[in-house]
Amino acid sequence: MKEDFALTLKMSNHKITVERDLIPYSQFHCHKYVEIVYFYKGSGKHEIGGEILDIKSGDLFVVPVGMFHKFKGDDLRKINIMIDPEYLCPELNAENFIEEFGKKYLSEQFTLGERKFIYYSDFSHGKNETDIFNILQEYNLQLNGYEQIIKCQTFVLLVNILRKQMESSEGGKMQLVHKEMVEKSVMYIDEHVSEITKAEDVVSHIGYNTVYFNRIFAEYMGMTISQYVRKKKIEYACRLLTSTYCTIERICEMVGYNDLKNFYKSFKSVMKVTPTEYRNVGKMKNIEEQ
Repeated sequence: MKEDFALTLKMSNHKITVERDLIPYSQFHCHKYVEIVYFYKGSGKHEIGGEILDIKSGDLFVVPVGMFHKFKGDDLRKINIMIDPEYLCPELNAENFIEEFGKKYLSEQFTLGERKFIYYSDFSHGKNETDIFNILQEYNLQLNGYEQIIKCQTFVLLVNILRKQMESSEGGKMQLVHKEMVEKSVMYIDEHVSEITKAEDVVSHIGYNTVYFNRIFAEYMGMTISQYVRKKKIEYACRLLTSTYCTIERICEMVGYNDLKNFYKSFKSVMKVTPTEYRNVGKMKNIEEQ
């Protein structure tokens, strides 16, 4: 059996270790810790739990203690969060940690199913990827209190991952509907950004309750509908500032602001400079490139 030739990797001195792995392959191995593996670049194959799965940028796995796996691909890049189960939740059984964690903090009905590991495709939606990179940054900087911060951040990340697993298994069709609704609303915003003045304009097009859909939108996009609309309006304004000779007053109208003062406030909030300063910097860049 290939397990006879496999590696068994131990934990470092840290109770939670976070690494950015630049090697696009691994040998067949298992761990004495729970591992969250997030592939943020590249594509390839992941052999795990008796399956060979196609993987791509944005895919995430939670690998339990003692499960053999290996991966190989083209320019694969990943972040590993390696967790000592006893450190995170000492009262739970290490060998069945993931499922017991889900039952304790989510629902008694939580189950991993036949796979016994978690595979989440396209975990990069919203702020999911940002959360993982924040944990990596905290680990690398190691400022005062970093260990407790990493422990808390990892705990929250794992709860979110398992919640998505539970929602996917219990309501996969509903999740697909939600995703399609968000994609439809994003397309509508992109095409009608200058006409939209409030979140209700978008929600009425989708046909859902504003509060309900705003929550779904934020889960997928990492921001509210109003924040996304503002972001797209400012992006449109930036293009107009650098590619046209329209006055700022005219651009304010073109992107759908009724008040020039509010436009200046929103623009500076997003871009950290005023529209005039942004236009001047853009002109200087154009001159330098000529």
